[in-house]
Amino acid sequence: MKFTTFKAGEKEYKLRITGASIVEMEKKMGKNPLNAMMDALNGVLPMMTDMFTVLWGAMLPFNANIKYDDICDIYTQYVDGGGTLDDFLKILVKVFEDSGFIKVSEDAPEKN
Repeated sequence: MKFTTFKAGEKEYKLRITGASIVEMEKKMGKNPLNAMMDALNGVLPMMTDMFTVLWGAMLPFNANIKYDDICDIYTQYVDGGGTLDDFLKILVKVFEDSGFIKVSEDAPEKN
C-alpha cells in the first residue's frame, strides 16, 4: 500500500487517504476535502481547519486511534522541528496524489 511519510517532532507518521477516511473528512468539513486541495493547487490557501482535517483523515488508515484534538499538537511539533506551512501544504497535496485522488502533472507550470 502506497503512503506518504510525515515527520513531526521525533515521530514519523504514514499518511494515506482511503474511501473510508475521505468520508470521515467530509463529515467533519461539511464538504469534499478535494475542493480544499484543488484550491491549493490554484494558489488559494485553504483554511487551517481544513488542512488539519485532511491530516487527521490521512492518519486514520495507519493510526486508527488518532484523535482530531491531537492534530494541533502534532502540527506544532512539525513546525518546532523546522517545518513550514508551505511544505505542509505540499505534503497534503502529495498525500492526495499518492492515494490516487489527483494527479499533479510534472510538466504543468507552477502557480505564483
